[in-house]
Amino acid sequence: MAVGVSIGSPATSGVGIVILAMVLQSVGVPAAGIALIMGVDRILDMCRTAINVTGDLVACRLMENWSGKRLPDQPEPVPDEA
Repeated sequence: MAVGVSIGSPATSGVGIVILAMVLQSVGVPAAGIALIMGVDRILDMCRTAINVTGDLVACRLMENWSGKRLPDQPEPVPDEA
């Protein structure tokens, strides 16, 4: 269940606590335990979002390099004249 819900969660801000509540309830942990995590969840959510965006950007750049084509709205790089 955790793997299934983790696929769409990084793209949605603030949904981590909801997913955590669902996973904890499915394994039998009382929902009151989530109150302890809510104090640091916002900071963790920002870190997860930053990592997700960075990963998406790296994947786009790799695919662009592997395809051998540059996007039309980007200027061609200027060769170094050393």
